[in-house]
Amino acid sequence: MIRIHISRPKPQTHFIHFKMEVDNIGSEWEDFQLPTWRPGRYELGDFSKKIGAFKAFSPSGESLTVQKKNHSLWSVETKGEAKIIINYTVYGDVLNAGSSYLDQDLLYLNPVNTFFYRPDQEEGYEIGLDIPADYRVSWPLKEVDGIWKAADKEELFESVLMASEAVKYDFYEVEGYRFHLWFVGNSKPAWRKLKRDFTRFTKAQIKAFGDFPVPEYHFQFLCLPKRFYHGVEHTASTVIALGPAGQLMKGERYESLLGVSSHELYHTWNIKQIRPAELWPYDYTGENYTRMGYLAEGVTTYMGDVFLALSGVFTWEQFKQTQEENLQKHADNFGRLNLSLADSSFDLWVDGYEPGIPNRKVSIYADGALCIFLIDRAIRKKSEFKQNFHDLMKRLYHDFPKKGKGVSEADFRALAIEMGGAEAEKIIDHLMYGTDDYSPYLKKAFAEIGLKRVEEANPKLDMRLLGIKAIKSNGKDGKIVSKMAPNSPAEKGGIGVGDEILAVNGNKIKTSLSAALESLEGKEVALTVKNAWKTRNLVLKLDGKSYYPLQKLAKIERPSSAQKKAFEDWTGIEF
Repeated sequence: MIRIHISRPKPQTHFIHFKMEVDNIGSEWEDFQLPTWRPGRYELGDFSKKIGAFKAFSPSGESLTVQKKNHSLWSVETKGEAKIIINYTVYGDVLNAGSSYLDQDLLYLNPVNTFFYRPDQEEGYEIGLDIPADYRVSWPLKEVDGIWKAADKEELFESVLMASEAVKYDFYEVEGYRFHLWFVGNSKPAWRKLKRDFTRFTKAQIKAFGDFPVPEYHFQFLCLPKRFYHGVEHTASTVIALGPAGQLMKGERYESLLGVSSHELYHTWNIKQIRPAELWPYDYTGENYTRMGYLAEGVTTYMGDVFLALSGVFTWEQFKQTQEENLQKHADNFGRLNLSLADSSFDLWVDGYEPGIPNRKVSIYADGALCIFLIDRAIRKKSEFKQNFHDLMKRLYHDFPKKGKGVSEADFRALAIEMGGAEAEKIIDHLMYGTDDYSPYLKKAFAEIGLKRVEEANPKLDMRLLGIKAIKSNGKDGKIVSKMAPNSPAEKGGIGVGDEILAVNGNKIKTSLSAALESLEGKEVALTVKNAWKTRNLVLKLDGKSYYPLQKLAKIERPSSAQKKAFEDWTGIEF
């Protein structure tokens, strides 16, 4: 048993204090491991850089020698003691769905980046909190007389703590399961609307799988003052960081809240239960390489949105926008010409979720979702609408995690081909594991459901005419080149990513490059460009092509009854 006391003596400093009492010491040197990554984020986390003073003592207060074996493993000389005490601090200065944070108004802990475990044994945890009396605690762990208990490290690492005076709470129930809604921050939850919409997509997901994997579930919303969007799945909960807090209950931000919530709930089955074999079980000491990012995130991105349509939460226009976003991300990322979806999944452990070098890899979310859509179409056609991708996932759920094992690439492939036939096999081989052009596959699939893909000219002239995207350092439109289409006028003309464009045809840029191009005439444009070393005058020849077009979906005119039926079977929405 490990007993931990958490305190916050000076919350404004962001230092969270931990006192860890460890029993059953049985070796001369005792090892303590801090996880190196967190499930749901397939990159190394470097959590140890947030650990402050790490000191060990005997019960009588004698100092014990501490040695560090590697970047995330500490070892304590026990000197024959049956119990030792460790004091350490964590610097919590980052607010997102996967980090930890402390200030005068909030204690927010992701245990996977703040708690230690002993590698050679499984044991439980008992945790006490020293927090203000008016704080309300959201923590999926069981609490008895002010002590929170976790049966083992897995339960602890999958349960996030949020404690604050500004906690708002309600719940809803579906099929006998209770779903908790926790909001932290300056938000005003529209409870009636929230519970109506959440009940709908929750009921639809449970019906598709046949049961719910856990006794209860917690939605924990971290409502931030700035624009933000981030969600992290856990076994029986999710943390969702969104902002601006004051806009979350209306319009686009409410749609985003619904989208990420449906996505994260679907993870309760997919990845927390249905999991690539390489992640069964999790190894917290290093990389867990898998090529199945299309299962972990492609499936979840696609299915989370589909259930919003099928449950009646999203209209066609709202659901269509989610599919257009996937198309846009795919089209704008020229990594699709270089690295397959499967290899891009493997290489998340190389460069994480950063943009990385230009045009290197694809998104396991957007590209994965498009591939799953195509396999879904193949299954529906082969079965004459008697089965769909929901049925494939239900079979995976009952045949693998419920039998105590993970899903291999061969397992997924075999089931997809069994249900989707030769068409599914082609999608797997040529798109998931290859770099073929998605366009003909998508064109055919959309036509089958009465849709067509439409490309509209990008209103931003730097993107449309020159083939570049220019931003300011804060991410808004500006004049710093952040990305560039291959063989575009910009690339051919000598511009590089990171260059700053100072002037267009001799006129200094006052606002953004796109605005400066509005008065452009002719087939050439003169640019004054600055890199790290010098300023150059370049002449770009426009080729008349339209780069970075906007990706749209439209219903075709005079659809057949078969197309209408296929559309309605897919969305649950009348054509």
